[in-house]
Amino acid sequence: MQTTVLIRLNYFIVLLLIVFGTSEKIVAQLIRIDTAMKTVRNPRNEPYETQLQRAWSLYKNKQNDKALNAIDSVIKSPGAINDSRVWGLRAYIYYNKYELTDKLVLFSKLRDTVLSFLAKSNSLNPELKNLNYNKTVIQRLANDYFSIARRLIVDSTNFSKSEFAYSLCKKLSYLADTNFKNRSKDYYYYTSGLSLAQERIYKKWTKTNQADTNDYIFLNTLLIHMDSIGSIELIETGNENLLEFAKANRQVLTVNYNSIEKQKFQKESIDKQIQLALLNSRSIISQMALEKQKSDIALLNSNAEFSKLQVEKQQRGIEMLKKEKALQTALVEKQEIEAKKREEEIEQQRFIRNISFVGIAMLFLIVFLIYRSLNLNKKQNKIILAQKSEVESQKHLVEEKHREITDSINYAERIQRSFMATKEILDENLKDYFVFFQPKDVVSGDFYWGSKLSNGNFALATADSTGHGVPGAIMSLLNISSLEKSIENETEPAAILNSTRKIIIERLKKDGSAEGGKDGMDCSLIAFNFNANLFTYASANNPIWVVRERELFEFAPDKMPVGKHDRDFVSFTQHTVEIKKGDIVYALTDGMPDQFGGPKGKKFMYKQLKELLVDISSKPMAEQKELLQSALNNWMGDNEQVDDVCVVGIKV
Repeated sequence: MQTTVLIRLNYFIVLLLIVFGTSEKIVAQLIRIDTAMKTVRNPRNEPYETQLQRAWSLYKNKQNDKALNAIDSVIKSPGAINDSRVWGLRAYIYYNKYELTDKLVLFSKLRDTVLSFLAKSNSLNPELKNLNYNKTVIQRLANDYFSIARRLIVDSTNFSKSEFAYSLCKKLSYLADTNFKNRSKDYYYYTSGLSLAQERIYKKWTKTNQADTNDYIFLNTLLIHMDSIGSIELIETGNENLLEFAKANRQVLTVNYNSIEKQKFQKESIDKQIQLALLNSRSIISQMALEKQKSDIALLNSNAEFSKLQVEKQQRGIEMLKKEKALQTALVEKQEIEAKKREEEIEQQRFIRNISFVGIAMLFLIVFLIYRSLNLNKKQNKIILAQKSEVESQKHLVEEKHREITDSINYAERIQRSFMATKEILDENLKDYFVFFQPKDVVSGDFYWGSKLSNGNFALATADSTGHGVPGAIMSLLNISSLEKSIENETEPAAILNSTRKIIIERLKKDGSAEGGKDGMDCSLIAFNFNANLFTYASANNPIWVVRERELFEFAPDKMPVGKHDRDFVSFTQHTVEIKKGDIVYALTDGMPDQFGGPKGKKFMYKQLKELLVDISSKPMAEQKELLQSALNNWMGDNEQVDDVCVVGIKV
């Protein structure tokens, strides 16, 4: 309580400092507030392992509410979210709460929560002991679904909900034990549960003697399932006792169903007789009503003649009144015309007088506005001259800053080029090739890099760093330096990418974010051995294509980047590909396929790029580069380039 009051007081002090204080005082006060908030979340400032032990003790002592609060606070501690023990214990505690409230509920959010916590625990530490504990809880949840399924089929005729619950029971049972056999459980479910249900429905028929379409449909469903389960299960087991039990239940169901059909037929016959009697009585009543209507019509006809005479008399009186009213109206109109003429003469005299006054006033107003306008023009001219001078000064400053920034970016571009593969090293190791490299800005997040390995093979990387422009260029320098560090000890592509990923993650741990930087690159790394006519490769998200005799072969990458990722503990996959003379190997980033353009403003897409490369594969490599550049520019049109573009082609 005292800490909460202190936090509120500190916030009030920050407001006062914003109004009257300095930025240094505001920062210091915010640091004190952050410290106070941490104290509220963890008053003893304990490591989360200690908090986890406390939650475990509360759980063992069956203090479930306190254990819930304790484990929910543990998950907020740094490092706890990646600890499988935390998620496992959290699942057990929530399972206790679920058993008290939702155990017999078909759709339970608590049950779903427990399953999600168990899945998280298994994924973080798939160790056999923990998995066995978790499987026990999953099997209990499966048994709960089985109980719900039997209860639903006994308590109501909603067979679809019961089957839905039973299907979830089988799924969880298989998840807990992959060797789970469901046929015996199927037989137990349908024979026992459905037998109880049909017995309840039959008792209803014998007591109420009422027909219900849903009962017919349900009984028919029971018969179908008894046949199906009996035939399948008995063939599998060969158990004679089960065979007799199935036949007995089948006979009982058939007798009940036939009895119900007979009662339904009898009731329908009685209903038809009652309906026929009602129709006869209604016919007699209709005839009596018709006679009464005829007598009423005759009376109405005589009344109509008398009413007609009355109406004619009233019409003659109305015509006389109309003539008198017309004479009065003509007299009133004559008087109104004379009064209107007198008013028009008076209004004309008043209008002439008002026009004279308004004309004089307008003349004085025009003179005043002209005088005032001249004064305002003088003041505005002075302001415009001052503003023009200020704009020219600002323009000069902006041009100077723009020139400095442009010079800096151009210098950065030369530095980045020095890190990438030079023409000399590519000419030395590749006979015939092209590099189509078109950054979105002056500097680029995409890059191509090559180096001779210690085993004599030539390594070529085509990569797309996180971001583009200046941030992407800085990231590319980190990625290239990490590759160069990795090849000091490694010669295989997969090992090089594994080592590069580790270096990048370690270097970005200090970027200031809570979990360390998640930046890196998508990269394809190819090691060529032209003497053996093969290459080995490992690839992160970027594909590699080989065109041979106008047929394109695609070599898929691993679906993860070179950098921090949910699967950064998984090694990259290495592949070996045999090549022949005349083959063309293409490595690329996603810049060209993702470019918007064309008549409908859509992406270029990988499919169109594949078709283009197959079409131009017979051309010389230099001409292929020009055709690629021309195709991109034509597709892009007036649209802005959305990303860096890099395509490398090597002819064997």
